[in-house]
Amino acid sequence: ADRKLDAVGYSQFALEVADLAAQTRRLRGDGVRLVGKPVNIGGWRSQYARDPEGNIFTLTSRLSAPANESVLSLR
Repeated sequence: ADRKLDAVGYSQFALEVADLAAQTRRLRGDGVRLVGKPVNIGGWRSQYARDPEGNIFTLTSRLSAPANESVLSLR
C-alpha cells in the first residue's frame, strides 16, 4: 500500500538533479509511478514519485533559487 505523508517515520526524501525532464523520462521509462505533474516551488522545479514500497520521493532541480542553495553548485 502507498505510504501516507503523515505516517509515523520518514515519509519522503528529495534528490537534486541537473536535468529534471531527462530524469523524469528515465524514471517513467523504468516504470516508476510519478505523482502529479512537476511543480515550481521557491525557485525549484520538483517532480514527486513513489518508490516500490509506496514511499514518496522528490526529484528537484534549481530554476531561480540562489546557487548556494544547490548541492550541485558545490562541485
